[in-house]
Amino acid sequence: MAGNDTIYCQKSSFTDTDWEKIYEVAFRPDQRTPLNQLHDGLRSGQMFLHRSSNNDGLLCFSVTNILPTVALLAYLATDPNKRSSGIGSKHMKSLIAQIKAENPNLLGMFAEIESTREKGISEEEKKHRRRRLQFYQRLGFKRYKSVYTIPSYDTAVPDEEGELIWLEFSAGSIGCDKLAEVIKEIYVKAYLLKDDDVRVTNVPVLAGDAACSFADDLSADTSSDGSAVTTAAEVVATDAPAAATAPSTADAKS
Repeated sequence: MAGNDTIYCQKSSFTDTDWEKIYEVAFRPDQRTPLNQLHDGLRSGQMFLHRSSNNDGLLCFSVTNILPTVALLAYLATDPNKRSSGIGSKHMKSLIAQIKAENPNLLGMFAEIESTREKGISEEEKKHRRRRLQFYQRLGFKRYKSVYTIPSYDTAVPDEEGELIWLEFSAGSIGCDKLAEVIKEIYVKAYLLKDDDVRVTNVPVLAGDAACSFADDLSADTSSDGSAVTTAAEVVATDAPAAATAPSTADAKS
C-alpha cells in the first residue's frame, strides 16, 4: 500500500521509462500507441506523463494529450500489484487539478473506456467495465449517450465499441452542441484520421443535453476504485482505469 512517502501525479520526462512495462501489460496491442510516437508527443510538449510513486517504485501513471480545445486522457494504469488502495483516485484528482490550472483555455478532459453496453460479454466482464465507469463518474465525469467508436492502432484488428466520457472544467462549458466538434477533434488530432474518414464524417450531431449524456445511477457496485483500460480512455486494472484514447501526435490508446 502507498504510504506517506508517496508522491502523487508528478509531471515526468519522456526519459523516465519505468511506466512502459505497465503500459505494455495493461493495454492490448491494438490499444497502444507506438512508443516512438508517445516519446515524440512527450518530447514536443503536446503530451504529458505523470507518475505516482513511492520508495518501492512506480505505482500509477497517466499520459494526457493536450488537444486544441480539450485534454484527452490517453492512458491511465496502476501497477497490478498495488491496486485497490486509492492510488488511482488520488492520481486522477491531482491530474485534473494540474491540467486545468496549466491549460485555462481548455473546456475539459475526455477519456474513452470499453463499452458497458456491448452485447455478448460475460457478466464478470460487464461488472468489471461498470466498476471502471463508476471510477470516473465519482470523479465527476459524464457519459456520452450515443454510439462511440474507438479506432484501432492495428489495421488487422477492427475498431472497438467504446464509451466516451468527459469532465467539464467549468459548468456548462461542454454542451451537446460541442460534442460532435470535440469527437472529430479527438479522431483527427489524436488518432490522426483524415477529415474525410467515414468515422469522422459520421459523427452524429445531437441536440439537447438530455440526448448527449446519461444520468447514471452509482448506487450499485461502487467500489473505491475503477480499473485500467482504454480506452483510452481504458483497459485494465481495478484501482485506476486504463484510459484509452489516442494520443500522439497521436488510450486514453485515449
